[in-house]
Amino acid sequence: MKIIDDVMPVVMQNQLHSMCISQDFSWGFLEDCTFNNDQLAAHMNKPRYPAFCHLALMDGKTRNETATLMSSMLLCMSDKAGLNPNHLHRARFGMYLPIRNPPLHNNIHTDMKEPHTVCLYYVNDADGDTFFFDKSRQIVERISPKKGRMVVFDGFTLHASSMPVESSHRISLNLGYVKRVS
Repeated sequence: MKIIDDVMPVVMQNQLHSMCISQDFSWGFLEDCTFNNDQLAAHMNKPRYPAFCHLALMDGKTRNETATLMSSMLLCMSDKAGLNPNHLHRARFGMYLPIRNPPLHNNIHTDMKEPHTVCLYYVNDADGDTFFFDKSRQIVERISPKKGRMVVFDGFTLHASSMPVESSHRISLNLGYVKRVS
């Protein structure tokens, strides 16, 4: 695991945050922040923690103008993480709002089934840490969201977000890199 603070210049950090909180930025509702609405049936026995998401890029293809608007930011993040930007498979924003009686953390998971690397970028300062677990699901690391911070880790590392308690919102950008065979 690698933690990189100020992964891009402050002006870019501010621009990305402004984009995410703009009234023009489209957020979609998720019944659970870990599993998309199509996956919920397979996880019926797990508690649900609502959130909002914005999928900017999927399967290496832009889904809307967001990925284009932030292309220089994505290049900057890829470079700092030492990853090939052409291997970027998914770019998904998550916005978490405070809920009553939140758990210590949300559902433990990995993001994809195939080998991948995750870059988790924090868009704003907030509480609502990200938790990392060993194979027996014991907490081994806890990272606090800090604007401009990015955590790079193996995609098979079990992790979980948590809801903010004091902050009005927590926004993160989850980047998934998959090695592509040419």
